[in-house]
Formats: sequence, structure tokens, C-alpha cells
Amino acid sequence: MSLSGDLLQRILTDTSSFLSSIPSSSYMTSIALACFLWLVGLLCFSTSASSSDNSSKSASRVEAFRHIIQRHIVHPADKHIRTPLQTLLESSSSVYTSSNSKSSSSSSNNKNNRVDSSSPSKSTNLFLSAEALEIAYRDLAPPFNIIMDSENNPDVANHADRSTANNNSMPFIPESDVTHFCFLIHGHRGLSRDLAYFQAVMQRWASEELKKQKQSTGNEKIAFNGNSNLTTTEAKRTHDMVVHNAICNEGKTQDGVENGGERLVEEMRQVIEAEMKKRHAALNREDPDDNNPATNEDSTKIYDITISILGNSLGGLFGRYAIAKLVERYCVKEDPAKFDGKDKPAPSWILDGKFRLHLNIFCTTATPHLGVSGHTWVRIPRTAEIGVAHALGQSGKDLFRLNNLLHTMATSPTFLGPLGSFRKRIAYANCYGTDFAVPVGTAAFLSENSTYPHHFLDDYLVDENGMVIAALHTPAKNDNRDEAVEEHLDELHEMSSSLDKLGWKKVFVDVRKEMPSVELPKSLGERLLRQKKQNSDLEIANSSGSNHSSGSVNETTSDDKIESGQGLQALKRQKIVASKDIANAVRIPEDNRVALPLGHNMIVAFSRSRFTTFMNKGGRPVVDALAKELVDDIFSWDGSNNPPPITIATPSTRHAVSQLVQSSPVCLPTTTSSS
Repeated sequence: MSLSGDLLQRILTDTSSFLSSIPSSSYMTSIALACFLWLVGLLCFSTSASSSDNSSKSASRVEAFRHIIQRHIVHPADKHIRTPLQTLLESSSSVYTSSNSKSSSSSSNNKNNRVDSSSPSKSTNLFLSAEALEIAYRDLAPPFNIIMDSENNPDVANHADRSTANNNSMPFIPESDVTHFCFLIHGHRGLSRDLAYFQAVMQRWASEELKKQKQSTGNEKIAFNGNSNLTTTEAKRTHDMVVHNAICNEGKTQDGVENGGERLVEEMRQVIEAEMKKRHAALNREDPDDNNPATNEDSTKIYDITISILGNSLGGLFGRYAIAKLVERYCVKEDPAKFDGKDKPAPSWILDGKFRLHLNIFCTTATPHLGVSGHTWVRIPRTAEIGVAHALGQSGKDLFRLNNLLHTMATSPTFLGPLGSFRKRIAYANCYGTDFAVPVGTAAFLSENSTYPHHFLDDYLVDENGMVIAALHTPAKNDNRDEAVEEHLDELHEMSSSLDKLGWKKVFVDVRKEMPSVELPKSLGERLLRQKKQNSDLEIANSSGSNHSSGSVNETTSDDKIESGQGLQALKRQKIVASKDIANAVRIPEDNRVALPLGHNMIVAFSRSRFTTFMNKGGRPVVDALAKELVDDIFSWDGSNNPPPITIATPSTRHAVSQLVQSSPVCLPTTTSSS
């Protein structure tokens, strides 16, 4: 089969112009583009093979497509992770082969270098083969095909990935000093495999940490054994980690937050028991040997564990409920006075009489912390909310706040105590109307009436993909000076302020570039923002029935910001802003570009099926950065109450740039940048 050179040239030229207009980071067209380029490659090869005169022309045409392939299929956002297609293009043999002259091959290489000077010259891979498409297809299901850069991660590059949903078969360290458990919790009507990609990335980074630890702790252990004056806190602990994808709520998420949380408690206990028995032989002994003192000592030993939570959507509420009930029912609080040392020990509990439990990292992605009443994508009357709530079962009633469960979880010490005992709390939210199910106001528990201070993290180094647009920190506040005032707050304001007082890192994500979007006229965007603000102010005034001195909205200031075109960028220059200011700034984007609200699943690179994985692949840079941050923070646990550094992990580099945080109960922690 062959085509005339002129016709093929016109096809390639027109198609090249069209493809060049597609955003380089978009994954939505990757597979279709790969298939097209594969067919084009066959046509070019056929044309070149039919006539030696056409070989150089075919090579020239195909070389032009190599740049498009690198731009669209090979995602260059992460220098530490190479996609399988990039690896294939750099190392596999070329599909196009010139069999007539070496000069054609040389010319091809020279032109190729001019088209893409950053690509390796060791290969003349010009377009995708069937092998590349097969690799791309495999990348849409566990264990996925992310290949760690062998130059920066030699151990992980050679480590076979065994991560699948509900599979904790990572290499583990027997008799480790502390075992870290991280539970991934899916959302409403979800399945455990929804977070399979998230689990896979976390397990890869955890495996890397374990291998680094194995290499670095040998000499330290020898020094520790030879010096009886050293304590285990002075010697470096051996860490181990389990990343578990919860399965207990599959097909059961409609019976309410309480029931889902109760099931999660039992699964957490079962997983901890089973995984600890793998690591510590003494836990498998039913009856200790009375004649063997060593056996008796092992049987009464308390093993250190930490728990971290990653809850997506409704899973975040399940996690908040479960951790409170786990501590309340199955744990006994330890007396911190018995610990000696310079650092204040982290709050700890004895779980089931066997494990010393420490609460490590708590993270949510697109979780409706304030419920969804008053936070629907399009505001609907309360009567309509009640109807929708009943249609969604008990979970709908909880989310639309037909009962007091979410209010209790956000204000009661029973729930706030354990949540506040985590070393770090993180909340990810989709902004600019990209999340239909959980808008930014409830995901980041913002209130239009709240003046609680939010501090922009110093120059967040926004990634080149432009997805993470801002990160803020709310300082922890342990005093009760405002209790007299807060008795008169409206419900949402009270919930928002109560959660903010625990101290959070809030990260705002913009995924519009991965979705179809349209730009609205500037005047229309400003009018929509003003209308939304007026509606919310009216609803708050009607619900509260009073004027609150601690959280009233300054309408003049907000209107001035709208009239002058200021938004999130202007707030960043102020460094410290109120919750209400953030709530207004992250609703309508400054560029007035509105996208389809498909970000709810994209923020976690939702991976239930190959189709959904493909559709939500654009969120992988966000997941990659968050997974790296979580693993780093989890392994930074040292037994003290010191919070982990506020990590700036940009998806473009995957390097963790830390800001040292000195704890302060009321004021913003002092930050200093380090590279």
C-alpha cells in the first residue's frame, strides 16, 4: 500500500498544524493521537519502501512528527519519572529504516536534532510502534507503567512493582522499630481500585525509602549495639510501611458516614494485626513459655505503629469518623510524663494492648468537610436539597446536614481531639468550579463569614503545569478566647473555624487545562462572581439572623477587588488573608475560563477502569507530588510532637523543597526556604 507523496504531504501538514494547537500536557487525546501517528508511520514506511527516491522525503516528513510525539505522548513534566513511551522513544529501534543510503540516515539524525535538541541522539525513533501502543494500554491498569529514572533511583528502577488494589505485598522489614500504616479510603459509590494509581505511586516511593534505609542503617546499628549508653531515640529507628487500600465500604457507601466509619475501624484493626504478625514473630505465639524469660518479655512488648489517612471525597469523612472511634473504643491514652527527652513526645495510645499508636498524617482530597448543603455546584433551594438527600440514602442525609452528624464531627472534642493529634493535616481542593460533586468551599472548609487567618506559603513554586495554584497554612489555635463570640456563629462558620483551629495545609488545584473549557467575557465573569457573593451573603444573613463582629464580610472591599480585576494573585501579595477572601477568590478564575466540572476524579487520577484511568490521567502530576510528600512526611516521624516540614513538592520536579516550621499555637509558623 502506498500514497502519492504530495497527498501524504498535505495530510501530514494539515494534521500537524491541528495537533500543534493541542495543549502539550493534555492526556485526553494521547491514545487517539498515538494510534493516528502509528498509522501515519505505516503509510510513510510504505511510501518510502516503494521507491528509493521517496526515502529522504518520507524521512523528512516522519521526523517532523517526532517532535509532536515527544510533545504530546511523552509527558515531560517530571524529570524523575519517565513514561514508558519516552523510554521506548529513547531506547528502542526506529520503526522507519532507510535501506538505500547512509546519507539519508545521517540527514535524518541531523534534522531530528534540529527538531528536538533535548532528545537523545542515540536513536532515530520517529513515531510509535505497536509495542508503544501496547505499553500505553498497559499503563491504564495496575500495576501501571511508571518507570523510575534509574539514574536518580537505581534501586527502585530495578524493583518489580507489585502494587495492585488491596495488595500490600511490599518488601517489609522484620522486627522493625516502627511500622507506618497508611490507609487509602475511596469515596461515595467507590471501589478500592479507584485509588490504585495513588497506591502504586506511594508504594514505589515507600520501597525507595526502605531500600535507602537498608543501606544507611547498617553502620548505625553496629554503633548502637557497641554503645550501651545510646537510646533507641538517639540511634536511627528502622521504619517499615504498609499502604493499604480499604475495601470494607465497597458497595456500601450509601448507608451513612457512621456505618462506613464503623466498618473502617474494624478493617484498620484487622490489617494492623495481620501486618504486624508478619513482622514480629512474638505476636503469633498464643501461649508464652513460662520457662523462657525472653519469650515472656516478647509477649508483653508494645510495638510502635503510626497511622496515616488519605481519604478521597466521602472517604475523608469516613476517615475522620473512624479514627475518632478507634481511639475512643480500643485505645488507652499513655501518660506522657513517663517519657524523658528534649522533645515533647507525640500523643500516643495503646491499641488493643499490643501497639503504641501514634497519629501521623491526615490528608483529604475533595472531601465535603462542611457537607454539601449550600455548597452545590449550582445553588438550589433547601426544599430541593432535602429531596436529593433522601434520594441518596443515609449518606445524602448526612451530607445535606439533615442531621447533626457533620456539625458534631466538626465541633465535638470527641472528633477534634484525635484529628488534632495528627502531626500534619492536609486538604486538597479543586477550585474555579471544576468539581461538580464537592466544590472548593466545602473541600477547603472556607466560610464567606470567617476571618480566620490563612497564610500563603512563601512562593509556592507553582509547577510548570499550572495545576497547583496556591497553598496556604492555617495556624493552630489552642485557646478558647473566642468561645463567647462563636456561640452566635452560623453553623457553617462555626464548623469552618473549628476545623481551621487545628492547623491545616490547604492546597488549591486547577485542572482546567485537562478539560474542555470556554472563555467567558470579563464583564460576565465579574457579574457572576458578584452575584454568587450576594447570594451567599443573603443566605448567611437569613440563617444567622444577627451581625457577627468576628466574621462579617466586608462587601466594599470584595467589590473593589472585583472591579479592579484582582483575585488570587493579589491576595498572594498580602501574605495573610481571611477565609472569606480565599472563598471569593477561588470561585471564578481571573482569566474567566470556565471548564466542564470533571475535576472530582481527576484530582486523584481515578483509576477504576482503563477508560476512567485514561480520562483522569491528567491528574497524575498532582498525585505524584502528593504521594511523594506523604511518604516523606510519614518517614520523617521521630517519636516527638514536632510537625513535619511543610513540604513543597511540585509535580514538575518531584523534588521536595521544605520549609522549616517552628510550632506556634496562635501565630503563623516562621518559614525559611531551603533547596
